[in-house]
Amino acid sequence: MCATCCGWIKKSRRQLPLTAEALEQVIRERRNEMSLQISPKEWELLRQVRETKRVGGDEGYKTLVHSRLVFEYRDQGMSWFDVNPLLLGAKELQP
Repeated sequence: MCATCCGWIKKSRRQLPLTAEALEQVIRERRNEMSLQISPKEWELLRQVRETKRVGGDEGYKTLVHSRLVFEYRDQGMSWFDVNPLLLGAKELQP
């Protein structure tokens, strides 16, 4: 089970149904934790990935994929990249 799901369950005090409010709080907390490790250069690369849906061949992009800041998606033999969905609400990615 992923850390976000475990956090969601803990925030809901293990009572069902799990609440949307608890999930949003866990997402905000995880986004904050992830954002603290991202350098200004990496934010720029993330904005480029968000716009182009591509990952370049340089080490910066490889780092983004390896650190799970960017995911690769595949469908019917085609692939594209995008920013980890947990980061989508980060102010650093906003235009």
